[in-house]
Parts: sequence; structure tokens; C-alpha cells
Amino acid sequence: MPFPSRRQRQQIKNQLSVIRHSATRMLRGADSDEEKVFCVGRNKTGTTTIARALNELGYRVAPQRYAELLSDDYYLKGEFDPIVEFCRYYNAFQDVPFSWPLTYRVLDEAFPNARFILTVRDSAEQWCQSLIRFQSKRFGTQGGLPTEADLLAAEYVRLGFVCRAKSVWGNQGAPSVRIDVVQVA
Repeated sequence: MPFPSRRQRQQIKNQLSVIRHSATRMLRGADSDEEKVFCVGRNKTGTTTIARALNELGYRVAPQRYAELLSDDYYLKGEFDPIVEFCRYYNAFQDVPFSWPLTYRVLDEAFPNARFILTVRDSAEQWCQSLIRFQSKRFGTQGGLPTEADLLAAEYVRLGFVCRAKSVWGNQGAPSVRIDVVQVA
């Protein structure tokens, strides 16, 4: 039996994530009153490490792939209700769409007792270099900086997802990030 292609592996990951979330919904049920923790740092700022730590502490970390599918289906259309509903079944979240602009505002309103962890790198340059290395290795041709065509052809989550996700932050050339800092008591 031949090894599945990259596209087939992505489809399998997507299907498994949908199955995992469906099983969680059936077996566990929603609980919007329990404490929620959202890691709202951009990717490559330690979000995966935070998710592992939260898991070790007993939190039920939401399946990242399912959250990415939701972001592709709903966030990009400005529809947050399915994302909020998804959050009722877990108590810890990280990366996309939770690190995207506006999401934390919607979630803070939906879950007023939630805690938000903002992870950052030591400097913008350090973050940018890490992101470039990751994107180049993952999506670039022969390890080079990925082009628009590379991102459109990237089979991560869904074909073209990386390019659509990039649109959340705009395309102004040099990386720029606007973050509203909110002090949490």
C-alpha cells in the first residue's frame, strides 16, 4: 500500500479532528461556566509549549486542527458563533483563530471569567526570523522564502489556507502587528 500523499495526510488529519470534536460533544457536553484559558500569542511565540503545559495541568486543550477548520469556514467571514460554540466543549485554547485580531474580544464577552495568556518573543526581529524559518521550511520551494504561489498551493489544513490566513494580518510587506494590551485582574 503506497504512503498517503501530503494532501491525503491533511485530509486524514482534518477528518480525525472532526471525529475527535464530535466524540467530545457527545460524551462530554458543553460547559460554558468552567474556567477557560486562551493563549492569544501569535504562532512561533511558544503557543504549542503553553498548550502542552496546560494539558499537563489537566486542562482539556481544544484540537488545533478543528479550530483551524473553523477559522477557515467562519472567522474569515466574520462569523464567530460557531467558534464560541466550539469553545464550550474545552477549557484551553491556543493559536489560530484565538491569536487572530478580534477573537479575544468576542471570547471575553462570551466567557467573562476567561483568562488570556499573551505569549511574545524577546524581540520582533527574533519572532520574524523564527516565523520566516518555519514558513520557509514548511512552505517554501527547496527551503526558500515561500512565494504567493507557494502559499496558495500549500496543503496545510486546506488548499490555500495559509494564504487566506495571511489576509487576516494584511499584506503590507514588512511584518506589523497591532496588539491591544488588556490588563487582566
